Amino acid sequence: MRSCTRRSLLTRYLPALLVTGAGAAACGSDGRRIPPAARTAGGTAGGTAAPQAVTAILARFASHRIVTIGDFHGLAQLGDFYRTLVASPAFPDRCRNIVVEFGNAHYQGLVDRYVSGGEVDAGELAKVWTTTVGFGDQPMPEMYGRFYTAVRRANAGLPPRRRLRVWLGDPPNDPASPLRTPPERDRHFAGVVTAVADRGETVLAIMGDFHLMPGGFPFPEPGEPGGPITRTDGDASPFPQRSGGNGDAPPPPPAPGRNVRQLLDARHPGRTYAVRVHNGLAEPDCNRRLEAHLASWPAPGMRSLGEDRELAAILRDGNCHDLMVAFPKFDKAWADGYLYLGPVDALSMSPVPGKRPMTLREFIERAREDFSGDGPQGSGPGPARITAP
Repeated sequence: MRSCTRRSLLTRYLPALLVTGAGAAACGSDGRRIPPAARTAGGTAGGTAAPQAVTAILARFASHRIVTIGDFHGLAQLGDFYRTLVASPAFPDRCRNIVVEFGNAHYQGLVDRYVSGGEVDAGELAKVWTTTVGFGDQPMPEMYGRFYTAVRRANAGLPPRRRLRVWLGDPPNDPASPLRTPPERDRHFAGVVTAVADRGETVLAIMGDFHLMPGGFPFPEPGEPGGPITRTDGDASPFPQRSGGNGDAPPPPPAPGRNVRQLLDARHPGRTYAVRVHNGLAEPDCNRRLEAHLASWPAPGMRSLGEDRELAAILRDGNCHDLMVAFPKFDKAWADGYLYLGPVDALSMSPVPGKRPMTLREFIERAREDFSGDGPQGSGPGPARITAP
């Protein structure tokens, strides 16, 4: 059996990128080639029942044209869930279009070829998620590359008319001639989603929470606690300028209040169902109360806030704050559905090449240090510090 060639460090983290056709063998985690017969159309063997969260999300497409998932960037268990979702044999029956933030639209043709089973060089493929405007030039978690591989594997067992298509939602950015001014990322992403929805097709859209809140961006106004910082270049931004140059953090929204969700609602009112991911509450008592309520849920599990009044009440408690986001305007109960992937202490970050593994708690503490004035890379007063549970 022929072994798999690893052309770079990237392919060590992303096996199965160097495959040559829809029926070609994929690479296993140990480097061996896996014949097509060893893989199923759904990506799982044995015909096991779909996780509750998969069934619940797919059911929403019966009443909503667009379902969004707020991407907690780099959360390993969320990456696992994305792959489980697209591998579900029922997914193509409900939705065949996925729009993602972690994809540079400049490479749409390359991704189309890859997920359809065509031959693609691993180095070129990696540019899809490593050259986006939104994420900048920071090293990317391996979960995003694995997502594209999961779609390719799901499509390998499907006839062309039922195959999934991944639409790249970040504006086109040619690395050979990078954009000089930040584009309107939300307008581009919403435009991709609506172009598909306008045809009467359903869409799964994956982007960061802030872009999907019905009330618009939650950033405080200048002068408010946790408000924008005046940087040395005179630009106001909710993200401090950090060492390492531009691209370390997403650019501020060009027109606060005009985020993806609001643009979608204007075009398709009442047709979007938004899901946010559990990442805990900052105050120990609040988080214990929340996770005691979630303890009976399966993981992954998803419920609507409108059907779970106790959950909604906990999230709307003004004395409780999101573990990650301390902006006063951040509405913890902004979504329609709540996706539970496990308790906070069991969550971790997807591996990043060249960096040590981190738990979710470690990541949040690092983020607080980076984005607050007393952190090692801070440049001014950042979001209010809240003690972790």
